[in-house]
Amino acid sequence: AGQIPTVPAEVRGYAEALQARLKEADPKESETARYQLKAPLTLSYSNLSAYKWCPACFYCSYVLGYSAESGDEQTLGQVVHRALEKFYRRFQEADSEGERLPGVDDAIAITREEYFKFLAEGEPADEKMLDQALSQVALAVTELHEPNVQVLELESSCAISYRCGGQDPEAAPHTIRTRIDRI
Repeated sequence: AGQIPTVPAEVRGYAEALQARLKEADPKESETARYQLKAPLTLSYSNLSAYKWCPACFYCSYVLGYSAESGDEQTLGQVVHRALEKFYRRFQEADSEGERLPGVDDAIAITREEYFKFLAEGEPADEKMLDQALSQVALAVTELHEPNVQVLELESSCAISYRCGGQDPEAAPHTIRTRIDRI
C-alpha cells in the first residue's frame, strides 16, 4: 500500500515532450486563448472518434498538435485499407474491361504485397501482424464483398457543413470531412 506505480518509459517520454512543448509556448498569449480550437472547425471521422474515445488525447493531438507515434494497430489498419482499396480498383478495372474479376486469392496476394511495402529496408516481417492483415482482408472479401455489384467509385470525399446553436449566422459554418471507401 502507498507505493507509487512505475511509469513506462514511452509514457514518461510522451509526458516530457508535451511538457517541453507547453514551455515553448508564447507567454504573451493568454493561457485560455493559447490552447483553444479556432472556429470554424473542420473535423474528420478520426477527429470525432478520437474525441469520443478520449477528450484529453484529442486535446493533446488536435489542439496542442502533439501526437504519439503510430503503433502496430495503425500500421495494420493502413495495410488492410490500402490492400482493400487496391483490390477494389483491380475489381473495378476488370469489371469495366470484361476481364476475370479478382477474388479472395488476389486480395491475399495484394495484402502481402502492401504489407511488405510498409517494412523499412532490412526490417523483419511480423508474422502475427501479417497473418492478422491477411485474415481481415480475406474476411472482408468473403463476407462483405458481392461480386455481382458494380463498384462505382472508390475513396470518394465529401464534406458536410453545419452550424451550432448560438453560432453567429454570419460566421463561416463548421465542416465535417469524410471519405467513403467504396460506392
